[in-house]
Amino acid sequence: MSSRKKLTRDEQIAMYFEAQFKDIAKESEVELKKYYKTDDVKVKLGSSGLRSIEKQLEYLKSGASDTKLSLHQFGHAADFEIFIDGEHITGTQKTKEFKYSTEPYRVLGGVAKRKGYFWGWQIDSGHVATHEYVSDLLEDRPSLASNKFTLNFYSQYEESAPNKLKDVLTKLDKLYKVESNRTWYGEEREDRPMYEPIYVNNIESKLISSLTGAGEE
Repeated sequence: MSSRKKLTRDEQIAMYFEAQFKDIAKESEVELKKYYKTDDVKVKLGSSGLRSIEKQLEYLKSGASDTKLSLHQFGHAADFEIFIDGEHITGTQKTKEFKYSTEPYRVLGGVAKRKGYFWGWQIDSGHVATHEYVSDLLEDRPSLASNKFTLNFYSQYEESAPNKLKDVLTKLDKLYKVESNRTWYGEEREDRPMYEPIYVNNIESKLISSLTGAGEE
């Protein structure tokens, strides 16, 4: 008789999305090989699955994240890393050298967006998620308001909070049916600049069309 622990609904959903993210990695490898005309391409999941509170705080402290509550904690996001011809492409745009290029991540973004996922932040070109913000996720999955990560996060901002968290906290106020009098401070959240994805299949179709004269009268 199996003694395997039964997965919670949140764990099952996280596993589903992890499988989806792995598919995005595989399809991105195929398209990157076409785009760069090399077979030496690897797309790896750098971070996926359910991220702990402690791990999220590590990311926050290092500057890799700017919030105490992340889509990663619910398994709704993943960070990808791309390797081409044996070189890690960081996407940091530190210089114009290819190893710092964001272009391969724009190809990844094309695959992700074609599948209906969010992608495009210029500050994090390897980030793919089901939603742009946690407040958007809570709109679709209000049951996550009772998740331990959410409750821990909410308890820290009962009296005051930065304006950048207003969307998610007011959403939680509504879900918890709380009339909050917290004080808001700091700058408002601004929409982050976005990259345009590259759709490799579209490029191929246009090329074939130009070569064959398709569409000409």
